[in-house]
Amino acid sequence: MDIGIDATPCFNRRGYGRVALGLLGALSRTPGGHRYVCFADGHSLDRHSLPEGLEVRRVSTGRAAVDSARASGHRSVKDVLSFMRAVRRERFDAFFFPASTYFFPIVNRTRKVVVIYDVTPERHPELCFPNRSSAAMWKLKSLLIRRQADLVVTFSEYARRSICERYPSYERRIRLLPMGLGREFRPIALSREARAELCHRYGLPADRPIILYMGGLSPHKNLRTLLTAYELMCRGKGTDAVLALCGEHELDPFHSEYEVLRQRVAESRELSAGVVFTGYVAEEDLPGVYAVATLLVLPSLDEGFGLTALEAMACGVPALVSRAGALPETTDGAAVLVDASRPEELAEGMSRMLSDEHLRVQLREAGLKRAAGLSWDRSAEQLIALLEELVGCGRPPT
Repeated sequence: MDIGIDATPCFNRRGYGRVALGLLGALSRTPGGHRYVCFADGHSLDRHSLPEGLEVRRVSTGRAAVDSARASGHRSVKDVLSFMRAVRRERFDAFFFPASTYFFPIVNRTRKVVVIYDVTPERHPELCFPNRSSAAMWKLKSLLIRRQADLVVTFSEYARRSICERYPSYERRIRLLPMGLGREFRPIALSREARAELCHRYGLPADRPIILYMGGLSPHKNLRTLLTAYELMCRGKGTDAVLALCGEHELDPFHSEYEVLRQRVAESRELSAGVVFTGYVAEEDLPGVYAVATLLVLPSLDEGFGLTALEAMACGVPALVSRAGALPETTDGAAVLVDASRPEELAEGMSRMLSDEHLRVQLREAGLKRAAGLSWDRSAEQLIALLEELVGCGRPPT
């Protein structure tokens, strides 16, 4: 098969980017004789590289696509047309979009496969978009995807069910794909010097317990409630643990409430003394940052999967997650579940995990078992099988 791919998500500095890079890298290694052609704007290709073994087409645009497809704006019509023309010049059996966020129309008979992570933007537009204009643009993009997608792929049963409830027309053309994990996510032992250097780089203490949050700083991540819960811990029995909020806040294309969170921390004595904003954590540093954490907390109001919970568990870090969304399914009994909308319950859960070493050991072992065997190679093999059946049968695979 000749398969076109929108490589734009690879340049996103959140989980979307790691998923896209993981899948594309695995596709390039998977035998089968298929040809993969990636489309990306020149601005991004000048700053980043794509996995070897993939053909690359440079598209001329006014701005980097990953920068222009922001919650506060949208790609120009001219840039969208540039991608459409670039794809139309070639003939593909299928075209793959690793994230619906960067979808653009394709005006030929090529089979189109789109990854949709969740319907959080549709369920909670007030938490995902800064204004009505941005929400309206997302609705238009969603409509185009429903009209054009021959096959929709998602990563959890919760997400599949939510998508079908919201858009019943997807029922017969949506399939599950197993999430993968990079081989770098594994337990590692840092020397005292390496730990001190890594902690210094991200403003973390090397000699105190660390409650780690890893992800975006968007409102639906429920970080204001997390701050309240941490404040309750400090005012109650007290804690020497630091709360590290690790996430992009300068170049994040998604809706962020970083300034609101920063102000909230500045107004509280307890928060000012114990909360650290690390900013973006480089890909090569992620396993090390997980390794220095005492526990991971993921208090989202909604999640289509929750990749960082799985990454932490693969690194041997015990996890406390929200009961909302796909997180119970993702962690599959290997994490502590709480109602993260209730700060008291969130605070109690963090306190319990910090004080109970036996619980942390149990969760570490369960988390490692849950993450074992997940790989991008396995995900890519199943994606190829879906594409082959779609192209061969002319209809969504069973």
